[in-house]
Amino acid sequence: MGYRIGFIGAGNMASAIIVSLPGNGYAKEDIYIYDIDEKKQAEFAAEGYHTVSGAADVVNFADIIFLAVRPAEMKSVITLIKPFITNRKVLVSVAAGVPIAAVKKWAGKECKVIRVMPNIAMSVGCGAAALSYEMPITYNEFMAVRGIFELSGIVEVIPETRMNEIVAVNGSGAVYLYSLANSMIKGAVNQGIEPDIAKRLTFQTLLGATQMMITKDDDVDTLIRKVCSPNGTTAKIVDILEKRGMEQIISDSMLSCTKRAAELEREADLK
Repeated sequence: MGYRIGFIGAGNMASAIIVSLPGNGYAKEDIYIYDIDEKKQAEFAAEGYHTVSGAADVVNFADIIFLAVRPAEMKSVITLIKPFITNRKVLVSVAAGVPIAAVKKWAGKECKVIRVMPNIAMSVGCGAAALSYEMPITYNEFMAVRGIFELSGIVEVIPETRMNEIVAVNGSGAVYLYSLANSMIKGAVNQGIEPDIAKRLTFQTLLGATQMMITKDDDVDTLIRKVCSPNGTTAKIVDILEKRGMEQIISDSMLSCTKRAAELEREADLK
């Protein structure tokens, strides 16, 4: 069957999902969008999407409903739409730190829930999403949601007990690369390289390195060794990174991210 898709919240993450749908089996008129920001509503309406006047309308019209609001807003949104949730509706939560159990508790029923941690690279066709679910999701419903994320990247199915940890990998992980790129560009500029040249060469270098990791059979440690000739220039970079503890910095930052996701989960009011 064809599913009608709805979005409660149309921020950056939701927008990245929305734009991947038209032309891939979903018509704009079958995509229902509500956001409290009237400007966003008007922009999507101008592009031919079906905007509605409230969250309840999204649930009434759509079969698969993306809950794309901040974690702190999730309880109030679910409480609002609770009367309209039936066993034919699938709720898809993209909020960090909000477990499936909380969604069901707030809905007051054994509703169908899929929890997903996507990332915004979906907007350029390079997303990475992790999905968890509980029964009574049907196979077709799960595959429909999975297929939405596969339109713009890869999908991994994980136990929900690992969802907080996965936030630091794909959910927030792009910030590591952005920070690295920023540091490389600034370092080049500080040594006299023109900013535009530094930016282009940095971006292409990181893109090429990523493609090498994806397409080559070598593991990452082997790739590092291959670019380091003994006592050469690249070896000096590795030496400084090891001395300054880059691996430990990344590990500590990932743990901090995971802890914050767990805090958000504990802060979820299940009453």
